[in-house]
Amino acid sequence: MIDLAIVIGHNAARPGAWSETLQSSEYGWNKDEATLLVAAIHRLPGPALTMSVFERSSCAASYTLEMRQLTGAVNAARPRLIVSRHFNALNGKVHGCCALHYPGSARGALAAEVLSRAAATALGGRNIGAMAQAVSASGKPLHILRDTQAPAVILEPFFGDHEGDAERARTARASGSLAAALATTIQSLLRGWT
Repeated sequence: MIDLAIVIGHNAARPGAWSETLQSSEYGWNKDEATLLVAAIHRLPGPALTMSVFERSSCAASYTLEMRQLTGAVNAARPRLIVSRHFNALNGKVHGCCALHYPGSARGALAAEVLSRAAATALGGRNIGAMAQAVSASGKPLHILRDTQAPAVILEPFFGDHEGDAERARTARASGSLAAALATTIQSLLRGWT
């Protein structure tokens, strides 16, 4: 059993949304963000949290198979909380932070709310908040929420195609403020769960 599973959204073959401002895909950005979050968690005072970082394979024959392999690996680690890192993109006008959780998951909803608030505060952006969601905008199941056994959150701290949001994300990365805020929030959340 581990305290935290950090999942890097997307993979090298299907890298997700692109941010012109950051010159990065979701996968590239969040692979680096996972490293920063792990380092921030290691710097926290008190008992150390146990964690693992998970990536979706690029070798599977289909998205569904990739997600089945990923959720199987995450479930095998028996985490207390799953945080899947992403960023949004829509039309260059929408901005803000949101976090998705599976409908009916009380702990997932709580985690989504506090992580969204912490990320929005660290970025100095708008908090859209927690949203219960079982499928993506394209209609695909959100496997990391649906097929895992622990409370899970898909964290989308900013819109990569919104210049202001992306610049705030770049600034927060440089200062370490987003990783530090998420680390502290995750630690507090897990301490409150028995």
